[in-house]
Amino acid sequence: MDERLPLPFQIACLILTALFVCAFNLSREPRSWRRLYQSIFTSADRISVNKNKSIDAKLKKFGIRIAMLILVVDVAVFLFGITAPARKRANEMSPEERNSIEEFRRLEGKDSKGSSLS
Repeated sequence: MDERLPLPFQIACLILTALFVCAFNLSREPRSWRRLYQSIFTSADRISVNKNKSIDAKLKKFGIRIAMLILVVDVAVFLFGITAPARKRANEMSPEERNSIEEFRRLEGKDSKGSSLS
């Protein structure tokens, strides 16, 4: 079976994408998430308007940074997964195969340089 992206990388990309969407959603709408958190974990007498505004600002600031970090890691894992089959084939090559490929590249380089001058 021809797998362009191996299963562990697919799972990691799926999880990282879900985390990115959650973090980005939290940073876009921090007020509703803060209210949900406060309704579950805090008592009503400890709620302050100024404190809530600062919490919302911090959630927005750090949420975007975390979301972008997760996105960068997600893209890196995706690219690493896409190149995994090629790296696996390169590691499984015998020394004779590597030598023949290097010889072919060297000869191809000489031919392309010589033909461009004519």
